[in-house]
Amino acid sequence: MKVIEKAVELILRIGGKDSFVDIKSTRTKMNNAAKWLMPKLNNIAVEYDAVQGIPVAWMKPVGAVHKVLFYLHGGAYVVGSIETHKNLAGTIAGQANINALVVDYRLAPEHPYPAALEDAVYVYKHLLENGYHPDNIAIGGDSAGGGLTMSVLLYLRDNELQLPNCAVLLCPWLDLTNSSSTYQTNKDVMLKKEDLDSAVQMYTAGKEDIRHPYVSPLYGQLRGLPPI
Repeated sequence: MKVIEKAVELILRIGGKDSFVDIKSTRTKMNNAAKWLMPKLNNIAVEYDAVQGIPVAWMKPVGAVHKVLFYLHGGAYVVGSIETHKNLAGTIAGQANINALVVDYRLAPEHPYPAALEDAVYVYKHLLENGYHPDNIAIGGDSAGGGLTMSVLLYLRDNELQLPNCAVLLCPWLDLTNSSSTYQTNKDVMLKKEDLDSAVQMYTAGKEDIRHPYVSPLYGQLRGLPPI
């Protein structure tokens, strides 16, 4: 019970007043909360690496087959990291008996759009160039990572690049206009609309069209994509 109480306390603290104002502090809090919230990894090796300066982490279950879950973490494009999501990706990989690769793509406001998309596409192409056939790659992510997953798929399709076998979206953030009625009807203690609106401004630097398909995939033409 003490662990659960500590986790709840950390969640509420992260989602407290002005949580997206002091971004560096919020990032630290999320990394600390992950130590309490994420399931422990058993029989899974963690290997840190970098792809042309982009930090990545391999989660390698014992006996895994040569397939990979290419995982993009959530965090509204302004927070989140390998540390906050490696155990989640590793747990999924362990259940599927495949490897997982978690990408520390660049975050806003230091690196607004299209930095995250560029990093994700670059690392995906790196996989293709280093022995992974697209049929053996699943791409996925949660929240902003789920939205970024869709952005990557649209970019790959539009540029006639090889698409992965399938995609997995966990509560994806697909519409950065934040205009759905559910923002009024659902009261989330952690994700407040004003925080997400602030994150959108940081991610787009106030310059990009929020309805651009690579920013808000909901407004794209969702054809010619792998199973989602």
